[in-house]
Amino acid sequence: MSKSQKEAAKDLGVKLKGKVGQFFCRHKNKEWFEENDAFMPLQFRKSYLICKDCGKACDVHFGSDWEG
Repeated sequence: MSKSQKEAAKDLGVKLKGKVGQFFCRHKNKEWFEENDAFMPLQFRKSYLICKDCGKACDVHFGSDWEG
């Protein structure tokens, strides 16, 4: 991971672990985070369900503001 991703994870309170640590993690402490992308139009958003114990992205959701 790049240094900026590690710093961003630290700011969010996510502890990054290696692949082995992510494999054995039970992913009980999960939280949704939205990605802020300058190239993505404003009406669309991308959300990640990230385990705060190991840093693994457990789920990704693409959505728009037009959803009902």
